[in-house]
Amino acid sequence: MMTETNVISFPSRRRSGGPQALTVRLIEKLEPRAGRYSVPDATVRGLVVRVQPSGAKSYYVETRIGRGRAGQRINIRIGGVEEVRLADARERARDLMLKARGGKDPTVRTRAGERLAELMEFYGRDLERRQVQKRRDVMSSLRRNFDSLKRVKGEDLERASIVAIIDRIEDEGRPGAAAYFRQCANSFLNWAADTGHLRANVLAGYRRGRTTRAQRLSRELLTLIGRDELKAFWEATERGSAQSRDFFRLCLLTGQRKSETNSMRWCDVSGDEWVIPAHETKMGRTQRVPLGPMSRALIEAQPRRAGTDLVFPGRTNPDGTIGRITGMGERWRAIKARLLELVGEFDPGRAPGMDKIGCHALRRSFRTGLSEVGVAFEVAEAMIAHKRGDLVARYDKSELWAERQAAQLRWEAHLAEMLQ
Repeated sequence: MMTETNVISFPSRRRSGGPQALTVRLIEKLEPRAGRYSVPDATVRGLVVRVQPSGAKSYYVETRIGRGRAGQRINIRIGGVEEVRLADARERARDLMLKARGGKDPTVRTRAGERLAELMEFYGRDLERRQVQKRRDVMSSLRRNFDSLKRVKGEDLERASIVAIIDRIEDEGRPGAAAYFRQCANSFLNWAADTGHLRANVLAGYRRGRTTRAQRLSRELLTLIGRDELKAFWEATERGSAQSRDFFRLCLLTGQRKSETNSMRWCDVSGDEWVIPAHETKMGRTQRVPLGPMSRALIEAQPRRAGTDLVFPGRTNPDGTIGRITGMGERWRAIKARLLELVGEFDPGRAPGMDKIGCHALRRSFRTGLSEVGVAFEVAEAMIAHKRGDLVARYDKSELWAERQAAQLRWEAHLAEMLQ
């Protein structure tokens, strides 16, 4: 963090005022004061002479890593005025600021030769050590999207390469995935810089351009609307395995996130209640989910597998443990393809616009359905564990459990009627 200093400037013959070019004679005349102060150079902006109360004088560079105000501010000492000539100090200052504005901290020595794949492994271990809740999702996004750069050395990583990946994801019609990768990559690179693996985060100060009206219109958040689309989805889930079918149907029935449904364990389910542990939820809070007859029957229909407590188990790992269900993207694409076929049969104009529909649409459809059956706003928001405003959350600790149970029964009855 940059220490605040008193910056003074000397009178200039120019009417506009401001700092003037440093000279050897001017520096010699600088007198010590009770507190440290700095005198800026007008020739090389960022170069200053810092004068200590003891009378010691040194050249410093005051700049930022990266461009823009979001860049980290740093002070770099070049040397004492008796040791370094003014011309050499200016040349050194220009070189240091050029490197800093390129996103590299000139004061940090990197661990040469470490490739991006190695850094991601180190980062994954650190997330595991700190028990970060969404570490699996974070590492999945990093490994998948950094795959083309995994052999690149850390010190050779360029901002343009990462921005190109973000743009590609957005061009594929996945703005949410692009934003999540950008967030994960920025945190990862901050960690790498803080721990000395990289000179600096090459994404420091990076900002996306403001979304245009055309972009907002093209990124409509899709939702399954009405009886026909809900029936089409239900039928489309038959495309694939029984496990995939029941998994996505449960997402629609309960409105829970894909990652949270993926983590469901038998020990978390009891009667008409499913408890999601805090370490599995996005908000880091234990979450109670009411279950109705349809959702309970669907869960109870899952075959129990020896060696795991997961309701939706995946493959057996090399070490013999059984992981969670995987390949959700491929499973969803198969269902989506069939969904588009069915929607195209009764609404040809609607089908093309649903090409980019994702699994999160099931959560939006659930929330929309709650409103359609008359569930109160605060109850409906509690059903999907949306965070309350600060003051409301601070003073209102009610879980509205009875109201949520009633809402779940009402939603499942409504859906059952729609599917007939």
